[in-house]
Amino acid sequence: MKYKSSPFKLVTAILLCALGFGIQGTRASLPIPRGRPHLNAARTTFVADNGQELRGPFTSTEWTGPVPAQNLANMKNLGFNAVHLYAEDFNTNYPSSGSAPGYSAANVDAIVAATRTNGLYLIITIGNGAYNGNYNAAYITNFWKFYAPRYANETHVLFEIQNEPVAWGPPYSAGNATPPGAINMEVAAYQMIRQYAPNT
Repeated sequence: MKYKSSPFKLVTAILLCALGFGIQGTRASLPIPRGRPHLNAARTTFVADNGQELRGPFTSTEWTGPVPAQNLANMKNLGFNAVHLYAEDFNTNYPSSGSAPGYSAANVDAIVAATRTNGLYLIITIGNGAYNGNYNAAYITNFWKFYAPRYANETHVLFEIQNEPVAWGPPYSAGNATPPGAINMEVAAYQMIRQYAPNT
């Protein structure tokens, strides 16, 4: 017995097929999130989900809006696989004065989204502005209380507690480290971050 179809059914079937192909095409073009980075076999540096070392330029949302998404896409075209973001600038007088952590959240969100779309890793840190080689433990604590849960499920995002909190770099445990106490600050920040983002 031959199947007879009305013109309406035929048009409906064609539209459903076209819609189905369209949905599949859209799925194919959606970005696939990067797997979480991990330590290399020697446990000396973080590497991408495919084992490549993380390499890339920096950008900042400390005082400005996010870099255009097209610029981030170009970083991938140039062969980079990561971007280092100075998300916010701390103030040594916080919390008595200065911006509260989270003041640049919308800008950081834009960078998180653009790096995700382009398959780039993103290392977020607190910038130092005019206070390089210094830190404010209260700002660090509240910054990570705000941002760690916000990006806990973003597998392409890494957290760097703060950029250069000691003048002028490691070892933070040295007797003459300025300011002192950075190791204790880092341990406390790490433990607190783990409460909100155990896998980041």
